[in-house]
Amino acid sequence: MTKVQKLNEELYEDYINNRKYPTRTFLEKLTKLRREIRKCINQQVCSYCAKPVHFFKGKDTNHQYVHEYLSSALCPKCQDETLKELN
Repeated sequence: MTKVQKLNEELYEDYINNRKYPTRTFLEKLTKLRREIRKCINQQVCSYCAKPVHFFKGKDTNHQYVHEYLSSALCPKCQDETLKELN
């Protein structure tokens, strides 16, 4: 399990279990998650499967995948699996 998965699960469990804690604590946890996502983006790896992510310029590039990667650090495969669950 990657650090991003662990932090995401922790925040999700807090939400599901309706845990009460100060806003500052929530923001600190969220900041840690964003920091780890930013590290993955800078290293060009997926935040969930930890595999290298390479986007190529040109007409083969799906800009939706690139846009989502820049906010979540999920590779196209993990994006498809995650977003499929939401639909």
